[in-house]
Amino acid sequence: MSKEINILNYIYENENVTQRDIAVHVGMSLGGVNLLIKKMVSAGLIRIEAFKNPKLVQYILTPEGMREKATKTYRFIIRNYRQILRARQVIIAILKELENAKYKKVYLYGEKDEIFDIISMVVNEEFGDYGERYEYIGSIGRLKKLIDDELSSTTDCSLDEQLILGEKKCAITLIWNVDFNQRLESADIVYMNILERIHLSD
Repeated sequence: MSKEINILNYIYENENVTQRDIAVHVGMSLGGVNLLIKKMVSAGLIRIEAFKNPKLVQYILTPEGMREKATKTYRFIIRNYRQILRARQVIIAILKELENAKYKKVYLYGEKDEIFDIISMVVNEEFGDYGERYEYIGSIGRLKKLIDDELSSTTDCSLDEQLILGEKKCAITLIWNVDFNQRLESADIVYMNILERIHLSD
């Protein structure tokens, strides 16, 4: 969500806020907030009312500011809903590829964030075997041990065979954070980064 709509929402929901309050809420510098507020005042989105104490002011959304807030909120929801649908379609395609490639186990490694929520939803709704074929692992040490155990307990799952489509494979790890690529490569873990397949528009 843009800084402008964040500020408009915060002013709408909170009375007698200071620029410092706004800066903390939206994660901006005080100077940056000051510039944005001046811009929104000039655009007629915010009105400033002064108290008897000249150091205290009240920020009030104008009717135009209310319309702008509603319009931007609507666009934000529509845009992000479309992004979620697009991400969901890509994740379904990836998981179907892994199903066709006959992986025995698919590990999910990463933060339990919004992307993880979408992956979990897709697995439960489309494949119905979360916890059987699919498993979330929060520790790379445990992930490495599980994969090593898989490799040592079967004769038809070498690391090379994991990369050959159509062969019976042991495990692959799905990640959704580019910072984890090097971590898994250093541990010799076969992985696929979902973000490399998801191209979202602004």
